[in-house]
Amino acid sequence: MKLIVEYLKNNKKRLILALIWAVMLVAVFAFFYIMKAKNEFYVSLTDKLIVAGCTALSTLLLIFRPKLPRWLSCIFEVLCVILVPVYLFHALEPVINPMESYVSAATFFNILILEALFAVIYALTANAGVAVGLGGFITYALYLTDYFTIAFRGTPFVLSDIRSAKTAAGVMGNYRFVLSGKMMVIFYVLALFTALGFFVSGTKKLKARLITAGVALSVGAGIFIFLLSGNNLSKRGFYTTPFVPIGSAYSFGFPLNTICSLKESLLKAPEGYSASKAEMIMKKYESAGSKEVPSTRPNIIVVMNESFTDFDYLETVETTEPTIPKFKALKENCVKGTLVSSIYGGNTPNSEFEFLTGCTLAFLPPGIVTFQQLIDSPLPTFTTHLKDMGYGASAIHLYNPEYFSRNRIYPLLGFDEFININNATVDLEWFHDYVWDRCSFDAIEQVTEKSGSDPVFSFCVTIQNHGGYWQGLHDIMVTNAVSDYADDYASLLKITDDAFADMLEYYSRVEEPTLIIMYGDHQPNLFDDFYNAIWSASDYTDEEKYLMKQKVPFVIWANYDIEEKDLGTMSINYLGPTILETAGLPMSDYFYYLNDLKKTLPVISAAGFIDKDGNYFTETDNEEYLELLKEYKYLQYYYLKGNSKDPFFK
Repeated sequence: MKLIVEYLKNNKKRLILALIWAVMLVAVFAFFYIMKAKNEFYVSLTDKLIVAGCTALSTLLLIFRPKLPRWLSCIFEVLCVILVPVYLFHALEPVINPMESYVSAATFFNILILEALFAVIYALTANAGVAVGLGGFITYALYLTDYFTIAFRGTPFVLSDIRSAKTAAGVMGNYRFVLSGKMMVIFYVLALFTALGFFVSGTKKLKARLITAGVALSVGAGIFIFLLSGNNLSKRGFYTTPFVPIGSAYSFGFPLNTICSLKESLLKAPEGYSASKAEMIMKKYESAGSKEVPSTRPNIIVVMNESFTDFDYLETVETTEPTIPKFKALKENCVKGTLVSSIYGGNTPNSEFEFLTGCTLAFLPPGIVTFQQLIDSPLPTFTTHLKDMGYGASAIHLYNPEYFSRNRIYPLLGFDEFININNATVDLEWFHDYVWDRCSFDAIEQVTEKSGSDPVFSFCVTIQNHGGYWQGLHDIMVTNAVSDYADDYASLLKITDDAFADMLEYYSRVEEPTLIIMYGDHQPNLFDDFYNAIWSASDYTDEEKYLMKQKVPFVIWANYDIEEKDLGTMSINYLGPTILETAGLPMSDYFYYLNDLKKTLPVISAAGFIDKDGNYFTETDNEEYLELLKEYKYLQYYYLKGNSKDPFFK
């Protein structure tokens, strides 16, 4: 006992650091228990004992650090840095991955990626404790992020999502973060390994540090270069699946899928592309259509409604009453149909991008956030096309204007003004953190009232129906699934339906000819237990279920006489020319091209392709439509790579 007391007296600094460490671990335990009280995840007695043991052992390891022979210290350091990534992958991957479709051959590459991360940090610090602590907690944080991204959005986290971190932080308060006892245990085991790393790490002379850094950096960098260069992964069968992104994540594991998505995230020229070939295609599709602007031009109001859909697309949902009866009852002076969205559960700007530009995510890297990764200069868009005909152009989104960089992007897409929560002059009524749809519709009405004699184009992105759906609304309930989440969402749909009907009633009394378009950006992710319940008695294939979850409705309503039509199913990139055709307005050659392509391939989206006969396929090399898809790819790449000033697009 005297020896211990004497040791502690001589190592006060080490004792203080160990006490800080212990307090930190207790604080983290308290945080987990706060989360447990809110979300009721299970923590067993075994879990608690592991947490207590890891806390005690790691604290002792930081207090008592006997000097080891340098050679033995080096061996232990290397073993620590090598073995901890192995543990982390085997512990964390099953938390986010059901492992039912996991390819065992991917394990080597997943661990190799984590080893590379640890090796680079070890090279920079020459300390196993720092390498294990920093590398381990980066890995843990990324897995935790992926866990919640899959839960809320239904798709895996990819590195390009970092660009949307600010947006995610702004809405995360509306979701429930349900952890698990296993995640807590892994955190404390990792803390123990970190303390062990510090325990075995010895001081090194300059020469030894340089040798260690050189070897570790060469190993780490070499692994990353090998994985990211050439086709080293694809030739081994590892790739992302853009049409079902969760598929490759579950098949190949989170680290490997992340590297594959990073490798594929850069906008690359299509195979065989050249600017001259794109220009030949443009000449081929030069339109003979009239470019004369009519004297009477209707106001055009487009509402992209957040997470708006029709439960009938899921085919087996039963509710206590219809969710959008007024929307579905619209017939007179209406053009209606179904859109296949390229996204599901999130990344709303991608649907804005497809509508405004006529581009499709089908030819873009999976996981891309188009606003933040593609647009850095003005583009000719649906907006600028209308402005060339004398329209004023207003964007409305009653939320934080910085999210998804809309305050930077909207001017580049041609909008004259951007009405948001900071400058809106309508009364804002809040539903928790979101503004009701009726407030967005009030803002639209205010824009048209102020427009004078000039026609106006107003593009409104609503926010009311954004997840999470934990607000306790039960006005409408799903009867064949026990889901507070689905009940909340169904009730919100009814509120949108009533508000939209009120807006149409208002514009039916407006003298100026007006077209009002509303469509959903994507379906919400209502979690697996809901889908499993509603489809429990069905025999739908995974492909059929996937496509069901990509569909959203749209309507084009006029306060004057237009021909009623049901356009069936198409993709969002065709919506712009469809509106122009309905409004009787001239199109650019590009919009004429898209409108013509729609007749053969009405759906070209990141969710797949549907031809005029209703055949669904997901491969861009479909032999029957290979040439058509290649032409579209070439034109889109030409447009996005700075050639958009060509008259073809104006």
